[in-house]
Amino acid sequence: MSFLNNNISFGDRRLVGQYDAREKLEKILKSDRLSHSYLLTGPSGVGKTAFALTMAEAINGIDNLTDLKGTAESKKSSWFAHPDIHLFIPFPSKGENEIQPRIEMVAQDPYEIVDFAIRPALNSEKLSKNRRAFYPIDYYRSDIQPLMKYNPNEGNRTVVVITEIDTMRKEAANAFLKFLEEPSSKLIFILTATNTDQLLPTIISRCQQIRLNPLREEEIRNGLVQYDNKSEEDASFLARMADGNYALARYFDVNTLKQT
Repeated sequence: MSFLNNNISFGDRRLVGQYDAREKLEKILKSDRLSHSYLLTGPSGVGKTAFALTMAEAINGIDNLTDLKGTAESKKSSWFAHPDIHLFIPFPSKGENEIQPRIEMVAQDPYEIVDFAIRPALNSEKLSKNRRAFYPIDYYRSDIQPLMKYNPNEGNRTVVVITEIDTMRKEAANAFLKFLEEPSSKLIFILTATNTDQLLPTIISRCQQIRLNPLREEEIRNGLVQYDNKSEEDASFLARMADGNYALARYFDVNTLKQT
């Protein structure tokens, strides 16, 4: 079954750069050889979560991040409203109550920084690195594992997006591996990872990998102008400072940077 027709460009409404990865994902979605698990790798801020959610929408026929040109199979407005698409993010100890507000932010913008390790508090625009986030075994058993037993409600597949799976604790990773080894035809995992050296090699081997590279200055500049209402001058300056990280560039203060 093809999930995109040949006239549709993957992620054309929101994705920034990464044209090689886009082309690869287009080919996957236009073929009838959809795997049960995908692993999107690459440094922070290059769009791994955005790509994962765009793919999830395309699989279930949602016209949102990709312009489906009248071929949408779902009436849902986005992945967030669809009962068969589930997004998970790692969280710190005692951070469970903060998960839903962050998921809602990603629903508004798939490039939003919601990682606890980078953005410890939502009520502050300041970014830092002082809250370690992970997937504990209890969270895996109570929230993620139950989804693996159900057929899709109204979509083509149940799609489970697990971001930064490299932060999954060893016990949870071993439990998750058992499901990867016995995949369901109605279930697709889309995983993201920044540090693949922290992943179980057996998890990597069970997934089809797609690499997202640091973004070029031109790609970041274009994204800042098109989606973030930056002027050409400011966008060019921020892109030079971003070191391939579009998500972070959106938080830079141009005036402060120019004074340093």
